Amino acid sequence: MDTVYQKTSRLDEAISDFTAAIKLNPSAPNSYNNRATARFMKGDNAGATEDCLKAIKLNPSYANAFNNLGNICNRAGDLPRALENYAKAIALSPGDPLAYNNRAAVYYQLKQYDLAWEDVNICKQLGGTPHSELVKALREVVILR
Repeated sequence: MDTVYQKTSRLDEAISDFTAAIKLNPSAPNSYNNRATARFMKGDNAGATEDCLKAIKLNPSYANAFNNLGNICNRAGDLPRALENYAKAIALSPGDPLAYNNRAAVYYQLKQYDLAWEDVNICKQLGGTPHSELVKALREVVILR
């Protein structure tokens, strides 16, 4: 999503602009995915899901759309489906640290701490920055073991 919209929380404007872009070019998956991000940020899981699925239909290899779909599933509490979507994102773009980072958070929620650490480490190796709260929570689990 356009960083100007992210920084200023002008999500309605972002959604409007991405909707206009979709009208101009309805076969551009990026516009659907970007609108999905804005809708997700607004709390519209249904609209965000619809847009991610449309982006994936237009481009079945669109890793970022699978990652976003994983985020939606995670927020909805559907952790197995979140893992599925993060795994698809990783398979399509194994060098992108974002899905590893997000999948680590789901593994943590499932108390699969070793898998969470593994993904945190891969995220770091790929140049990503793991969620600081997740790393802190994982360290506390290690201390308690």
